[in-house]
Amino acid sequence: MFTVLVLYLIADSLYLRHSLFWVSIEHSKIMREQYPSKTLDLICLLTSEFGDKYAIGIILCLGFNTMDLPKSFIMTLATATGQSLVCLLKSINNEARPFFVADIKPYKCRLEHGNPSGHALIVIALYATTVEMVSRQY
Repeated sequence: MFTVLVLYLIADSLYLRHSLFWVSIEHSKIMREQYPSKTLDLICLLTSEFGDKYAIGIILCLGFNTMDLPKSFIMTLATATGQSLVCLLKSINNEARPFFVADIKPYKCRLEHGNPSGHALIVIALYATTVEMVSRQY
């Protein structure tokens, strides 16, 4: 894990991220134009919703109703810490989303910067902690 992180930081320092950013924009355009799929759009939308406010609220409510108070508090703390980290890192990186610089129609998160992904970080923080707490309890 540490090796992957070091390799990522080296690649990032060599401006690989900028190149990959523009390649991903072109890839998004090709996928939208040549392979439009309402099913794939729905799958991506549902996956994104697992890291958004309603799903997070449901998971936290279920945690408070099914687990003891300390474990539920740890789940909430992990979510709040993840959200704080996302806000901090987005402020530091100040990196545009693809639709800020290309003709791509966004579904949500229109006013935020893109890196790191808030949905991904929150999902990892919340769901990894939830799995850990549920496995300890049951």
